[in-house]
Amino acid sequence: MQKKELEQWVDTICQKTGFIKEKPLKWGTFYRDDNYRNAIYLGKYEGKDAVLKAYDDPRKPDEPIALQYFNDHNHNPHLLAPQIYTFDRETAERGFFIMEKLPNDATQISKNNKLQFLKIFQEYKKFFPKTPHRKLFPEEELPSHQFHIARISRWFEMAKKKHDTDFPMERFLPLYQKSLSLIEKEFEERPKYWCHGHFKNEEVFFSDSKNAYYLLDFAHVHMFPLGYEEAFIVWADCLMNGDYSTSYMEWKKEIDTWKALLVSSLQEEGIPHAEELFDASMLERCLGTILADIASSDKPEKQKYYLHLFCYLEELLQS
Repeated sequence: MQKKELEQWVDTICQKTGFIKEKPLKWGTFYRDDNYRNAIYLGKYEGKDAVLKAYDDPRKPDEPIALQYFNDHNHNPHLLAPQIYTFDRETAERGFFIMEKLPNDATQISKNNKLQFLKIFQEYKKFFPKTPHRKLFPEEELPSHQFHIARISRWFEMAKKKHDTDFPMERFLPLYQKSLSLIEKEFEERPKYWCHGHFKNEEVFFSDSKNAYYLLDFAHVHMFPLGYEEAFIVWADCLMNGDYSTSYMEWKKEIDTWKALLVSSLQEEGIPHAEELFDASMLERCLGTILADIASSDKPEKQKYYLHLFCYLEELLQS
């Protein structure tokens, strides 16, 4: 969707609901900078501070329903989510909802305080609903190894359609094939579980006045293979937002720090062969970054990303 079209639709929603726009908070795009999938506005609704989110997303999110389901089943007074005021799903892909604004003193959790973030993550895993609130999508019914391979194969096709002449395909193909074999072996017997699917520091806020953390963005609630969320944390912090201007070893220090913490956390949960699970999960995230987030995108200077990501992929395959 073009930005102007999305803005016009938001205006229509405001007329329909009485939401009064004050300022945009965020624009979400899908692989290309000109392909908008959601808009988030701060404003007023029925006299209260509120936030409007309008989305048109091919991944068929049911965010307002997932958010409401979490609020209805959450029993942790210190891990909350915004309350829903009203919502409408026009189609499986398109809809909007209006929710409460976070307390004025709510601040985003710092990505630098890994121990604090890990503690919140562990609490979330204890209290997040274990039962899906909807019928599973066909891909969610797949065994873990087939689920991962189907997604990676789709990203590979996306990257090929981009016709990026700078993509080092000759180097990538043997790594890709070896990665799929390892992922198939590691995840063949691993279970899947119902989860938030997008747990990262940008989605977690703390309010001192409420003595509570707030979890945002329920658009990715899904059935994922075990280990996915641990690897997603590292993907968000290091693969997507790492400093690629540094040396490979410097860049990888943050990954290694996260790995030690997250493998230990998995071991505390009693997960067998936790390090092997983590490394295989990072293989999936690394392939996704290379194929979907870099090769299929309009990012400039792609080679600087490939330089580190290919080294990391090779290192994972040797471990």
